[in-house]
Amino acid sequence: MSVSAEERDRRFQESWDRGNGFRFLYTFGDLFTSLDANLAACDFIKRKIQQIVKDPEKQRKLLPTELYCRRPLCDAGYYQVFNEDFVEVVSLRETPIDTITEKGVRTSDGIERELDVLIFATGFGR
Repeated sequence: MSVSAEERDRRFQESWDRGNGFRFLYTFGDLFTSLDANLAACDFIKRKIQQIVKDPEKQRKLLPTELYCRRPLCDAGYYQVFNEDFVEVVSLRETPIDTITEKGVRTSDGIERELDVLIFATGFGR
């Protein structure tokens, strides 16, 4: 928090452009020790998702709600993919997986989604 908001955003943008969430993690030394610094990083990431992802409902489901944004991905084309019509965002907090089926998964809302691939990306556990 020793630099201006503009300088923070400039450095965050440089890290974002290079990709790799772990690189972004070390943009500033106080992201783990200062709540204000952590929130500044989270706010930057949220703004980036809102700029890139056009659908408000997809945005809502993708916006991180935890400190340090859970685990930021930065940009390597990842968020642009959510603008494709064939991409659906399912919040497993809202509708958890109920059953893995022969063709995909059924969530707690009763919807079976057919999948080509199911990737278990659990992130950091709580």
